[in-house]
This record gives sequence, C-alpha cells and structure tokens, in this order.
Amino acid sequence: MVLAYAHQDSGDEEAALLALQIPELDLNRAFSFSPRLFAAYADVLESVGRYDDARRWRNQVPVAERALGAGHYEEPDILDFDDDEDEDGSSVPRISDLLGDAEAKEKRAQ
Repeated sequence: MVLAYAHQDSGDEEAALLALQIPELDLNRAFSFSPRLFAAYADVLESVGRYDDARRWRNQVPVAERALGAGHYEEPDILDFDDDEDEDGSSVPRISDLLGDAEAKEKRAQ
C-alpha cells in the first residue's frame, strides 16, 4: 500500500494500481489488512475514473471489517475504575496502582 501511494503521489496511477493487485486483493477473502487494502484500491480506481469499480471495492470495506471484527465492528476495551470488586472477587486496579503514587498525586493536582 505504501508503494502504491508513492506511485500515486508521483502521478503514476497505473503503477499504483499494479502495486495493489496482489493475490490477497480478493473480494471473497478477508485478511487483517483487507479493509485498508480495499480502501486503497478504491482510492486509486477512483483517481483513474473507474468509479463503478471503486464503489464495489469501497463497499467491501465494511464487509471485511465485519468478518474480521475490526473497525466499527471491533469490541471496545473497557476499563472499569471503580471501587467494586470484579466478578471473581479480585479488586479492580486504581489509577494510583497503574501510575504509582507520585504520578497519581501529580495527576490529581492538575
């Protein structure tokens, strides 16, 4: 993708297209990098005026994200900083536990 954008920045759109046409560029398969690859390919297709093809690849971005559980479909990391105990009876870490006492005092002072 970096090479494709370098070609695109230098005005060589055809070289950019060729750089992205790798075996993993497949509408029916999703790799961890597929959403970015599909979007990059759509960008280059659009820049050469192939709008219908670009729309098809851009529409695959959320499909790949959903299949991978990435992007808008990614489960957020949730940290709970209250005084309650976890379900297993262990204590939830406090900010002072994570930062150390001196840093926590400094953060509170700000």
